[in-house]
Amino acid sequence: MRKRVLLNIVALILLAAPLMIIGCQGKGDSAGFQAAAGKVYVPPGSYDEFYGFFSGGFSGQVTVYGIPSGRLLRTIPVFSQHPENGYGYSEETKSLLMTSYGSIPWDDAHHPKLSQTNGIPDGRWLFINGNNTPRIARISLSTFETEEIIEIPNCGGIMPHHF
Repeated sequence: MRKRVLLNIVALILLAAPLMIIGCQGKGDSAGFQAAAGKVYVPPGSYDEFYGFFSGGFSGQVTVYGIPSGRLLRTIPVFSQHPENGYGYSEETKSLLMTSYGSIPWDDAHHPKLSQTNGIPDGRWLFINGNNTPRIARISLSTFETEEIIEIPNCGGIMPHHF
């Protein structure tokens, strides 16, 4: 049995190796690659033209990417503990994860929306909701930190009553 598995692995490697080598060869159009890279290159010390705010789903976080560079600028913990910076563990942030059911240090973060003034994004706040618990968070865009999490009252069907 072991011999058969080993032979299958060797055969797979022998079949895949030529494909990997062929796939790694360039087409000789380095000018085209440089032109494409130049469209998204943001030199060190310069800022991207836009920021993209992406929900982290079950991570309970928001990630911020620079556009057009695609650089990861920040991971903002919102509905989950984050040992890297102590979010959800420190006395200042433990209370953010409290609900009427007690501490719930997890959620499914979705649907980020920018604050607006007269229908125009004003760059002050980012709001995001939790899909598993009836909560909405407010994130400051001047500090990129979660400032407040509120629980939506009279919401049924998504919060189990037995934590």
